[in-house]
Amino acid sequence: MDGEASVVADAIRCLAAVCSFLRKRSLLSAARKVAPLMTHYSAAVRAAAIAFVAASARVLPEADVFTQLLAMVSELLQKEPLTLTGELGDVSCCIQSQATCVVSSW
Repeated sequence: MDGEASVVADAIRCLAAVCSFLRKRSLLSAARKVAPLMTHYSAAVRAAAIAFVAASARVLPEADVFTQLLAMVSELLQKEPLTLTGELGDVSCCIQSQATCVVSSW
């Protein structure tokens, strides 16, 4: 696997683009692997991971968003966002980094 941040970010963006074509089981499996990248040191990888989680939340039934997807990302959040499907900035302001909350205007 290529660990280059730009390659990882591009791969996650590709996953986000095809979310609507994935089965629920595959989508949740991918979310388990992508969610920890919401705290990655690279802003591009963080943004792509947040976009993937938001895209997943738009595709999944609301019950699955709250019972499964939110459970995956809740330990990474300082506070729970109003919705996981919101704009990138809405969710990213809730993400914990190593020491402080990541607040960016992507």
